[in-house]
Order: sequence, then structure tokens, then C-alpha cells
Amino acid sequence: MTSQNGNSTEDNATSPQAQPKPNYGGFLQIFSAPVQLGRQPIQRGGAIVATGLLLYVLCFTVAQVIATSSPAVVEANARQMFESLERAKADSLITEEDYSANRESMEAYFADPITPGYITQQVTTGFVGGLFYILLLGGILWLFVRLLTESPPSFIDVAALAGYGVAIGGLGMIVTGLMQAAGGSLLYSPSPALLYTGETDQLDVVTVILMNANVFDIWKYLAVGIAAAAAAGMNSSRGILFGLMAFIIMFAFVSVTTVLNFMAMNLM
Repeated sequence: MTSQNGNSTEDNATSPQAQPKPNYGGFLQIFSAPVQLGRQPIQRGGAIVATGLLLYVLCFTVAQVIATSSPAVVEANARQMFESLERAKADSLITEEDYSANRESMEAYFADPITPGYITQQVTTGFVGGLFYILLLGGILWLFVRLLTESPPSFIDVAALAGYGVAIGGLGMIVTGLMQAAGGSLLYSPSPALLYTGETDQLDVVTVILMNANVFDIWKYLAVGIAAAAAAGMNSSRGILFGLMAFIIMFAFVSVTTVLNFMAMNLM
């Protein structure tokens, strides 16, 4: 049996349905309505995760370029790197040849820091950092809701909500880059680090740890926590608790990593 347009009714019955489109509006909705966002069905969560990852890479790279465009930031960074190199030489941790080669390479880099190689490095760092954030935060929040409800949303759905949260965190990256470029120092950020300068104008372990408490990041964790709780049929209070717990876990992890990195640098 055929229809008037020449297609069989059987073909029409078996034709694949159009795939639902991802809700890209959620990248704006996460700012003001995380509860409503969490209650909406997630369509093609993998596409949301991928889009969030691309947004993270873009915001991270742009923020780094903005900060590095400030001559004062480049000068402060160069001074810290050269001082580390001088300490390594004084402590006989590197040979004279290595010292000369490293110094020549660093001088060439700081003379023209924003190069295609620099952009590639930032894109790579942003990709790894974004993937780490989305999957780890999604996993932490999924475990929270999985333990407290019999019918939790899928992992990819919660990871998609974490992907939406990149919009808030990405805005924080751009604001931080603008503050650093305007202030001429990597110490500037919307975090407690703004109130702490230590005994130097260069980054130290305490400053870097405090910078991890960026107010936009805290907002991001709370918003995604609220959305994840809403997706599991829980109230906003439970979501705030989820977000705070996730932030504490991530903050502790990054802080320990920061301390280990500074220790390794001092041993070089």
C-alpha cells in the first residue's frame, strides 16, 4: 500500500524519528534558574558535555591571553621564573650549560609570550582541566544523589548539568583575566587572594590556594548542586549542601596538588 506521495505506509512507519535537540539555553538558565533547569529532561547529555568542554577551553584560553597581554603581568612572571632559575644554579641543581640554555629560552619566551605555541599550550591545558572538572564534579554529585534516591538521574545527565556550570566558571575566568591585566598582577582575582599579598608581589603557595576559592567557582558548584538535586526530585537546600560538599572536595584536592607542585619547584 502506497500513500499519495508515492511512499509506502510501511516506510513511513519505520522511518527514524528526529533526534531531540540539546537544550543549549541551559548555559544561560544555570545562572538564574538552576532548579527549573534540573527539572527539565536532559536531551543528548553527551552533546551538552562536549559543548561545556569547548566553552571551558575557550574561556580559559581567552582569560590567559588577556592576562598575558599585560606587560606588568609578564614582567612579574618573568621575575619569578628567573629567580627560581638563579636559586637552582646557586644550589648546584643545574649545570652552567643548562642554566645558560634555560635563561636564553626564557628570555626569548618573555620577549614575545603570546605565540601560536602558547595558544596551543593553553588550549591543551584548558581541555584537560575542563574534562577533569566536568567528569569529576559530575561523578561526585551523581554519587550524592545515587546514595539518597532510588531513581537517580543517569551519570551523563548529571555530567551535563556540570557542563552547564562551565558558563558560570567561564565568566569567572574572564573576570579574573581582566582583573589581572588591569591590576598588572596575577594576585588579582575575585577570591580571598585579593586580600592577601604576603611579603611579596609574586605568587606563593598560600595565594594560589586562596585563588582556588574564586567566588564564581563557589557559585558554579552551588548552582550545579541545586540543579542535580532538582533532577533527583530533592529540594534546593539539599542541592546547596551537595554543592558545598563538592566544592570542599575539589578545593582540598587542588590545594594538595598546589602544595606538591610548589614543593617540587623548590626541589628543582
